[in-house]
Amino acid sequence: MTYAEFPTMFVWMSQQKQWKPRRQGYSIGRLTYVPPRLGECNYMRILITKQRGCIDHDSIKTINGKTFSTYQEACQELGLLADDKEFIDAIKEASHLASAKST
Repeated sequence: MTYAEFPTMFVWMSQQKQWKPRRQGYSIGRLTYVPPRLGECNYMRILITKQRGCIDHDSIKTINGKTFSTYQEACQELGLLADDKEFIDAIKEASHLASAKST
């Protein structure tokens, strides 16, 4: 599963300090917005919404058995930067996060 899907299947048990499978209900997980100007942090956020089964930073940057040196290179390998889609998605997400009406 992806990073964003994880809270829908598991719940953090703070007393035991471990994750347990979710038994009831549902959870709406939300990833923190990362503006494109933050470079590698933004590319990592893009990857964790696409990559499945990642267990560490290197596995996030591993595509078809090849580990890339940067998150941006991994995004390029997956074709995630071939157009302006990531910027359009970022603008749409930011529009939903607005907290006050602007005049």
